[in-house]
Amino acid sequence: MTTMRALTAALLAAALLGGAAACGHTAAPGAAPRVAAVATATATPAAAPVQVSPTPAPATPPPAIPVLMYHVIAPPPRNAPFPGLYVLPATFAAQMAALKAAGYRAITMQQAYDIWRGRAAAPAHPVVLSFDNAYTSQYTRALPILHSYGWPGVLNLVVDRLDIPAGLSTAQVRTMIADGWEVDTQGLTHADLAILSPHEFAAQTVGAAEKIRATFGVPVRFFCYPSGDYNPAVAAALRRAGFLAAVTVWPGLADPSAQGAMTLDRVRVSYGESAASLLAALRYFAAQKPSPPPVEYPMPVVRPPLKATASATAKPATASATGGARTATATATASASGKAAGK
Repeated sequence: MTTMRALTAALLAAALLGGAAACGHTAAPGAAPRVAAVATATATPAAAPVQVSPTPAPATPPPAIPVLMYHVIAPPPRNAPFPGLYVLPATFAAQMAALKAAGYRAITMQQAYDIWRGRAAAPAHPVVLSFDNAYTSQYTRALPILHSYGWPGVLNLVVDRLDIPAGLSTAQVRTMIADGWEVDTQGLTHADLAILSPHEFAAQTVGAAEKIRATFGVPVRFFCYPSGDYNPAVAAALRRAGFLAAVTVWPGLADPSAQGAMTLDRVRVSYGESAASLLAALRYFAAQKPSPPPVEYPMPVVRPPLKATASATAKPATASATGGARTATATATASASGKAAGK
């Protein structure tokens, strides 16, 4: 089992570093430290994406729930810049069959949030199937397979990818919603929130949510950080804007009691991941002691002072990695001079 864990940790660390600085979102080594412009982004509160009555947290710790991260369900084309983002359709079908056979049941982020808040009971083995950006194959390949199980997906929609070549069409997204899919967002253009002006930040977050609601008539309550980038100021500003939770690319099961609702872990599913190795990874992460992700991501080699708002929830300045996969990933990420593992 030790060998299996070490192998799983190595594979996950390699996928995080090499599997993608994806969607063209990379930074050159030695780039100047980013300035968290969002610290003042909510001096004038923006309209919240939704209005939700607050409820007290449950008395017992909420369960950790795996949130799987998919991108393209298709073979990678020759010379694809980020082949790790692709999962073969047959492999995806095998993964879903394996999850079903192992007793997993797909739920949405809203359902996961309701479980964490004590509003709903959790199935025996819940799992969230998230799909980033908006690729055509998410409709043509993923939707039919999930439909056969009666499972929803979660689309982290980049609004500007609608109705473009290789992207999802507006009609396709409507069909996905009608089939039970939840639509969340990665913003208008997949921009790094930490370097935006207050106006740009509002457009990429609340503005994206409003565009989705106006187009599809559904609320947008959850955010997916483009390339996984976040810091305390970004997370605090998203919370004030009305989002209930946000997901990262940091590896692990989503556990708001350990990570905070605005920096939830996910499990990346990369090219070449078999159904058996995916189940092994989920067992591995489930056996780890929950720990918070790094205070910001990507982790710079030399961490500049963070310009967070007073209301930002501080996290430890180190990765606090206690599991093998977290330790391997934290070490590899901290030693990288450029940006790693975007999406």
